[in-house]
Amino acid sequence: MTDPRDQGTLCQGCCQRYRADVMLPEPLWKAIRGRHNLLCPVCIAYAIEQRLAEDNGFAAYEVQEV
Repeated sequence: MTDPRDQGTLCQGCCQRYRADVMLPEPLWKAIRGRHNLLCPVCIAYAIEQRLAEDNGFAAYEVQEV
């Protein structure tokens, strides 16, 4: 039997496996991804928070299932 911890995609930011994908507008993705192509939702949220803090900004995002 396959270990559930071995399923999902490996995040290139934190090296943890994840199963939920986040789709971002291309300009935002390009601004936060750095050298990575696969980031988990936690790393994506962290990168967005860091960028907003640097710019002293605020943003709101709507999450919906596709």
